[in-house]
Amino acid sequence: MSRKRLLIQMFFDASTNKYPMSFPIPMLLLNIKEDGDELLDLVLEGREMVKEQKLARIEEIANLINNNTKGYDEFIVNMGEYPADADKFNYFEYFLNLISAPISVMGPYPDIFKSRVEQFNGYLRGENIKILKTDYDVRNTYIPDEILDTYPWIGKKKRATMKLTWGCPQECKMCPVPAIYNGKYKYDRPEDAVRRIVDLYNRGVRFITFTDDNISASDRRFVTIFKEIEKLELKGLRFHSQEGFEVTAFKNEEFCKIVAKPTWEQVKLGVENIKADFLQQIGKYYFDPTDIDIALKNIKKYNVKDVRFFYLLGLDETEEDVMDNLRYFSKHHVQLRSNVLRKYLGTEMNDMKLGVNMTEPQMRKLKALSYAISWLSSYKIDLFEKDSFDKFCSQNGYSVEEKDGVITIKGRTKFGFQSGRFRLALKYMYENQHGVTDMVVNNDVNGIVTLRKKETDSENESKWFKE
Repeated sequence: MSRKRLLIQMFFDASTNKYPMSFPIPMLLLNIKEDGDELLDLVLEGREMVKEQKLARIEEIANLINNNTKGYDEFIVNMGEYPADADKFNYFEYFLNLISAPISVMGPYPDIFKSRVEQFNGYLRGENIKILKTDYDVRNTYIPDEILDTYPWIGKKKRATMKLTWGCPQECKMCPVPAIYNGKYKYDRPEDAVRRIVDLYNRGVRFITFTDDNISASDRRFVTIFKEIEKLELKGLRFHSQEGFEVTAFKNEEFCKIVAKPTWEQVKLGVENIKADFLQQIGKYYFDPTDIDIALKNIKKYNVKDVRFFYLLGLDETEEDVMDNLRYFSKHHVQLRSNVLRKYLGTEMNDMKLGVNMTEPQMRKLKALSYAISWLSSYKIDLFEKDSFDKFCSQNGYSVEEKDGVITIKGRTKFGFQSGRFRLALKYMYENQHGVTDMVVNNDVNGIVTLRKKETDSENESKWFKE
């Protein structure tokens, strides 16, 4: 008699959860799913939910488990697949705190935070939380057709996720991947990778998101695989790598030629930092910042489109350290994604004592600057150019008037969710050009944007722009 198990993918919030291109499929649960199992993906269910609705749904699931009204033999909860500590307070630990019946949990979160998860066992509830050993090798995990049809498509393209690798060969001190995979690493043989891609294509898949932690770790193998795919002329097939490619992969010009083709979308580059001492501090696989120059040169040479650079702000960096990086990225007109370095449990970085050399307002302002730089990248405007404000306005048809100390800007002012970054760009370009630091940006219901000097201390640096 088969077991009746309920497999639950717990909520975790990430930008990837909202966009079809990278929307996660619960591969870890599919990897253990047996006949008779039910799979409940709360991430999929909660795509349009706000936080309060998600918490209410968690309470419903906890009641179902505690009362076991449907007679399940086992409950297995995947506590999020990446990163290891995503939203642990918002959803994972909120859920654990409600559970009084036996459950099993799996995934990076309980692997990395094992002792913390076990603390939710207690005198009254007993040892009800069991941590399962998670097999992260999902390279050959089969995705049923009903899953492929249910999860978000890319336009009219059926999408799937897959991995060509397992783990990562690098030992970056801030990254949880080596801890999750015990420092081990595998890369599919090219013929096996090609076979699996073709199998998905034959099942109607036309968009594949690779969820590898480091798919370009072997750029030569990557080139071999996708040259073979090109020969097969699989019409309409597109690719996307959820995680960033290595900087050094772009030294391989054959690699650049592949990701420059229309078959690849939204190329990401994990650049981290332009300073050698920072790269050494985090144990990066390359210490020579000139590798970044080479990557930029080849990206331009082969016209690699929609390249996004991922940059880390170090915990112990100074404001000038960060500004050096921002000036470099602005000069090269790159789309920038900035994140503050995180200390994951189980990593070498977690045990390092790092001084804090910037205040919270400084950090927020620097991150806002990075948003402005990213927004200006498509206009080929360097925010730090002496006349960047005038240059941007004149090249893009904006009229600028000044009266009684208020600068009025007319033209296109609505850019969807990017509108805030547009206003940040205006603020910082103006401040840089005119040598001021206290401008406030507003826009009215008609879309007209105004710049004026901050009038009171209440208009502080935590509010860079106003709706």
